[in-house]
Amino acid sequence: MRRETFETPGELTLDVHVPAGRIEIETVDATTTEVELDARGSSDQVAELLEDARIELREVPGGHELSVDVEGRRGIGFGFLRKLDVRLAIRTPHGANVRSESATADLRGRGRFGSLEAKAASGDIDFDEVAGDARVEAASGDVRVSSVEGDADVSTASGDAKLGRVEGKLSARAASGDVSVDEAGGVVEQETLHFDPTNEDSPPLRSKEEAQDYRYFPEPDLVPVHPPADVVERLRGEIGELPVARIGRIARTLSFYDADVLVTGGLASVILVPAFWIWTGRTLRR
Repeated sequence: MRRETFETPGELTLDVHVPAGRIEIETVDATTTEVELDARGSSDQVAELLEDARIELREVPGGHELSVDVEGRRGIGFGFLRKLDVRLAIRTPHGANVRSESATADLRGRGRFGSLEAKAASGDIDFDEVAGDARVEAASGDVRVSSVEGDADVSTASGDAKLGRVEGKLSARAASGDVSVDEAGGVVEQETLHFDPTNEDSPPLRSKEEAQDYRYFPEPDLVPVHPPADVVERLRGEIGELPVARIGRIARTLSFYDADVLVTGGLASVILVPAFWIWTGRTLRR
């Protein structure tokens, strides 16, 4: 385990980069920040990870910025980190700002924070109280923030987003995930999105009306359809392998994350993932 303690009076920003593993941040009544980095796996690989990780404090106007980069100075790759169970624990004064970027790492924040800016691929993001603004982006990971006193901007692809009270302006977007808000004190933007395959983006199509939830309004012009069982089976056979089944098959050889990226990652997966296989000498199991 690597443990470091820093004097962090005044405003503090935590800049955290942990691609895989667990990130746990807790705010306490103190003027110091404690960082604990640990991992499970091969002793040589753990020693290399702990030695190479960058944990640095620097002064900025009005306070400090503490950077924790597990990829380190020599750029340890994600393939290396997948072999280890990485855990980063930070105890920091109340009101600290958090800026985080990860791939599969879960991010958990307990206590009272200043502002939150987090990005994740398949990792979950879970925070208690944010006194400032919160901006969160996730792909397949779930997002939960209990309280935001400023503005909240949350977007997910297939993950779910659950927000408690948001006092400022609220903008929440999801492709196939569910979005729930307990209480909104400011303006709530409701928009219908469409997918742009050229730019791999989901820009707004139009603003919604004053409907609270479209799911509770059935379309009166659509009648129930009950196709015969033989038609259902025939169509199921014509569809071919579904994405979920394909991910499961590929995950028997690769990791679940690599399989998910390969199947759902768009153009980047066509180039990057095969290159990764060639580099590691692995092939898909058919």
